Amino acid sequence: SKLLLILSSIIIAYFLYWFINILNVSLTIGNGYKSKLICSAIFISNRTLDSVLNEELSTDSILFKIVSKATNVLVDYKKKTVNCETTGILKFLSIGQSRTTFYRPGLGCTIASSHYSHSILLEQQQQQSIDSNILNKQFESREKIESIKWPEGEAIENQFEKLGLTQKQMDQLNYVIDQNFEENLGENRLKRTRAIGVAYKGRLIAERYATNYSSQTPLLGWSMTKSVLSALVGRRIADNKLSLHKQYLNNNNNNNNNNNQLNQLNRSNVTLDQLLRMSSGLFFDESYSGIGGAVPRMLFVSNDTAKFALEFSDPIHVPDSYWYYASGCTNIISKILKDSFDNKQQYWQFVIDFFTQLKMASALIEVDAAGTFIGSSFMYATARDWLRFGQLFLQNGTLYGKQILSKDWVQYSITPSIATKPNNNNLNSNNNNKIYLQSVKPGAKFNQYGAQWWLNHDNIMQGIPNDAFSAQGHDGQILLIIPSLDLVVVRLG
Repeated sequence: SKLLLILSSIIIAYFLYWFINILNVSLTIGNGYKSKLICSAIFISNRTLDSVLNEELSTDSILFKIVSKATNVLVDYKKKTVNCETTGILKFLSIGQSRTTFYRPGLGCTIASSHYSHSILLEQQQQQSIDSNILNKQFESREKIESIKWPEGEAIENQFEKLGLTQKQMDQLNYVIDQNFEENLGENRLKRTRAIGVAYKGRLIAERYATNYSSQTPLLGWSMTKSVLSALVGRRIADNKLSLHKQYLNNNNNNNNNNNQLNQLNRSNVTLDQLLRMSSGLFFDESYSGIGGAVPRMLFVSNDTAKFALEFSDPIHVPDSYWYYASGCTNIISKILKDSFDNKQQYWQFVIDFFTQLKMASALIEVDAAGTFIGSSFMYATARDWLRFGQLFLQNGTLYGKQILSKDWVQYSITPSIATKPNNNNLNSNNNNKIYLQSVKPGAKFNQYGAQWWLNHDNIMQGIPNDAFSAQGHDGQILLIIPSLDLVVVRLG
């Protein structure tokens, strides 16, 4: 009976330790997620606290519903910070680290390093900002006079006959747009569409916004940000500061797999091209839920997203032999881009200058606590500005009569990756790595991916011309470009 009591005590103690650990990690992720989402919504999108609590934080996963009940939110509108911390007995037991997110113009909202929270160091970090003169150039880059048509200005094209469209076609288009805003309350998941914009033959011909959103509301693109980061890399390569086929990673192999063949692989063989094409052979756990999910920890807990991605990216395949979608690799690319500059200010200004040239006055990519743009996930822009970026690629890198991005880079971006081509038979299908194989997105082998762009070469998107390509993001974000129809469409929500 004593032995049974001891065993029972050990099991109960282990269970409690396991449960508290899970709760601690969950609440820490949740606090980061909540403070970041609220900060960006209020200080970038000009939304209210209630709107975030009633939309994102009331309709998301069970985990965040629990977090919402177990945490307090403190918004400091003067200092432009948001703090989330656990309450009651959880706070007393130090379960769930509090997270503070702060806003800076041009850099968006950053989750502060844990040791910065509520200290003078937080203020010091917050003071690292972009020169206001540089930001003013971006804000003033676009004419807001209604008489000037998009993309040079903001006016929608109301003389659609000039574009060869009929009233019937416009009625059909607006009907389809309206359908994407209508909710069927019987469905398990609501659409929650916030913005749709359509550009045809270089003119904005239709748009619609949900209640409390407008053409001036910057909205999150999630992984659509990846396509923008790719364009920035293209610009830097054109400046001869980066090279596609150069290896930028050190050989820090964290792989504990017993397979000798896999352990012979190393990250120093990986090129920038392979990182862009998701064919680096690196494994990064691309899961978005659960305690072990690397993406939530990278985005909402880590202080340095690129460093986190490097630490949790193991080489398990020969580069260019296997395709695997990994947000961590995109943040590694962002760090490579950052390291091509002498300092953070030059790096930040480079991105702002790009948006200024495109007249994307609302656009910004948020940075982490290390000052690295979170290229995997966190770009905000109005629907019209997202369309401007799409128009740049539709016109082979030309906008406003200027070659802003080289035509060769546009074509490179939408060329299928080697690892996704059907004739590639060099896949490493080691049965000891089933978790890696199961995590690969289905359909990738059918010419589906370029350099941070999704492709439609084999009609993955049924009913859409096969020359279409798109930037896509979590929760149904999409920027769809169809060259054969001279069409760009954006959906945000």
